This record gives sequence, C-alpha cells and structure tokens, in this order.
Amino acid sequence: MKIAIIGNLDIVKGFKSLGVDVFGINSKEEAKRALLEVYSNKIYTLVLLMENWLIELKDEIKQFEQMSLPALIIIPNIGSEKSISEEVLSRIIERAIGSNILS
Repeated sequence: MKIAIIGNLDIVKGFKSLGVDVFGINSKEEAKRALLEVYSNKIYTLVLLMENWLIELKDEIKQFEQMSLPALIIIPNIGSEKSISEEVLSRIIERAIGSNILS
C-alpha cells in the first residue's frame, strides 16, 4: 500500500524523494481528478491533502469521508498558524478513539 500527497507542485514535489506519490495540482479540476484517482485506485492507505485545497474540495471529500481507506489527512500550508488541519485531525482522532486527546 502507498501514500499519496495532493497539493501545489512546488510544495509537494519534495515528498517524491520519500517514496510518496505526488499529485501536483494548479486548479480545482486537477484537484478533483487527483482525488478521484487516488480514491478509485485502491492502492493508497494514506492521502495527504494540502490545507489550501480543503475548501475547494469540500464536496468531493464528503463523498469519501466514510471510507476507512485511504485515510485523509489535511496538512497545513507553509507558514500557517492554527489551522483547519488541526481541527480536522482532532475530529479524526475523536472519531477513531472516542475522545479528543488533542484539546
């Protein structure tokens, strides 16, 4: 099983050297295609999505929320402070173990 990252190419391209499949995107349409490819491929266990694409892909992400795999983790953008990704991670952990251990 593999890991994928979806985000702006200039930010995510460094993950390729770590063995992560990189989906560099520049538009909402490219982001939709990448997300669909990752979820339909069935070889990924983890998908990392850059936070700046979360709002753009909100509707598409809802389609896949209840799937156990791949797990979707939102990662913060460079230089962002308290972020949406922290809130999303808190909800994932709370759903998984029944308690929010981050707050």
